[in-house]
Formats: sequence, C-alpha cells, structure tokens
Amino acid sequence: MTRKIPIIAGIVLLGVAGMFGIMRTEPPAAAGSGHENEEDHADEHDEERGSRIEIAPRIARDAGLVTAQAGPARIREMLPLYGAIITDERRIRAVGARFPGIARAVHRNLGDRVVANETLALVESNESLQNYPVRSPIGGVVISRNVNPGENVAGETIFTIADLSTVVAELAVFRRDLARLRVGQAVDVRSDDGDVGGSGPVNFISPIGSGESQSVKLRVMLDNRDGRWQPGMFVTAEVEVAATEVAVAVARSALQRLGDSDVVFINEGDHYEPRQLQLGRTDRDHAEVKAGLAAGERYVKDNSFLIKAEIGKSAAGHEH
Repeated sequence: MTRKIPIIAGIVLLGVAGMFGIMRTEPPAAAGSGHENEEDHADEHDEERGSRIEIAPRIARDAGLVTAQAGPARIREMLPLYGAIITDERRIRAVGARFPGIARAVHRNLGDRVVANETLALVESNESLQNYPVRSPIGGVVISRNVNPGENVAGETIFTIADLSTVVAELAVFRRDLARLRVGQAVDVRSDDGDVGGSGPVNFISPIGSGESQSVKLRVMLDNRDGRWQPGMFVTAEVEVAATEVAVAVARSALQRLGDSDVVFINEGDHYEPRQLQLGRTDRDHAEVKAGLAAGERYVKDNSFLIKAEIGKSAAGHEH
C-alpha cells in the first residue's frame, strides 16, 4: 500500500521521464467509493497520486541511482578547528662551518632537496688552508641559504634544512572546548580550498593560552612524504569529541524534503516511493532514523533528487 505523504513539486529536471523511461504508478482507487465520498477523499488522493514510480533496472543504473540498506551507524559529534600548516621544529637543522674560513664553493640553493650527509658547500680553513665540506645532517629541503662563494664564514648559520616528510597542523582551540580534547585523538585536516586532506593524531596541547583570542594551540602531526602539505597553508580540521551507536541510520545524501517532511525513497524491485522519516542525531555522513524505516530496508542513497523531480512533475500534472 502506498504510504500517504504530502507531495509538492520538486526540482523539475526536464526530460527525466522521457530520457529514462520512468513510469508513474497510480495508487488503486478505494473499493466501493462513490460520489458521496469523493469530496472527503479528494485531498487524500491528491497526496498519494503520482508518489510511486517504476524504473527498469538498466534505466536506474544509467541514471546513477545507487541504493543501500538502512542499518546501524556511528553518529559522530565533530568539533571544528582552524589553523595553518607549520614545520616541525624538531625536524629543522641549522648548519654552520666547523672552522672559520672562506666559502670556496656553494652547491645548494634555496628550495633544493638534499639527502643526509650531502655536501652543501666547500670552505677553506683559515688555519690549515685546506678545503673541507659542509654537509647536511639530515635529508630535507633547504629553507635558508646565507652564504655565497668568496664570503668569510665563522660560527653563523649558513644553511637551514627542514625535513618536511612530517609537518604540523597548528590549530586554535577555545578554552571552553579543552576538556573535550586529549593527546592522541585523531583529527581530520583539510586545506582551505579542499584539495588536500589527511588525518593525524594530536601530539601537543599548549598549557599557555592567548589573552587576545582566549584560545590555546593544538598541534596535529601529518604525514607529508608526498609533499602535499606546504608550510603556511591555511587549514580547517575536525576532531571527534563524542559518538553514539544508533540502530537505524541512512546516508545524509539520501535525504530529500517533500512538503514539510524529511523523506528517503525506498526501493522494492523496480518500484520507488517516498517514505517519511522521523530523524534523530545527524553528522556529516549519516542521519539517525527514529521512525519510518526499519533496518534492512533498501533506499536510494545517491541521486535521489531525480526521483523527487519526477514525483514533483507527476504531482504538478495532476493539479491541472
């Protein structure tokens, strides 16, 4: 029996029915109904009319309709954070000349990648007048170069090498949220433009806050062996601070609005129809179903707006 749900005109995609061969299935008329009942049931029939459609499997596949089964899910409460990528100071080395002298050759420039023990420059010692190599103590990237051939060098830093295979997302946390965070928690991090994403553990929460912003710094370690994260890049982040296991949930992508109701489109064989839901807790991926759908029932997970559009067209047609 077709479930009674208020239907309004959805987002009408021109030619959906024509392109995909969608068939509308009318609900059967009530047995024994006569003229004396038509007025009482007019609104009821208008709501049901056109709410169930039939789509052949091949056509549904071509239209990109993807179904899934309702079932248990973990609803996560996420705390949003904001910050930027910085270098890990434990992976930075300042390189100087061992003995005062004159730089006779400089082999590496700013931005060059180097390996551990690679020669960066040759310096002629003032005492022995012999050239000796200045070597990189670690593999990484040259982030500063402060020497040119012919210059005198003594105890100053002439190169700075940073190992960027691991970087840090430094994030601001308001004091009111500190009790919900701890070292070791997993954090999802994404660049502001959304092109780069990853996750890593909290490895440091500062005991000292900023008086101006009333926030403290939290640091997350990120694997950067592929070089996607660049120091200075602004990022957004989310950390799970609570989670609840629910018995029945659907994908957020499946939800549509019909009238004043949240619905999904259930799938039984070649037939699709809206099912009104009572929702509970939600996160970015799932919505808890408190009533309206049972575990194991199949619903349209992706591209459900196509069915909403076709039902909306059907409802609009019956108004005329």
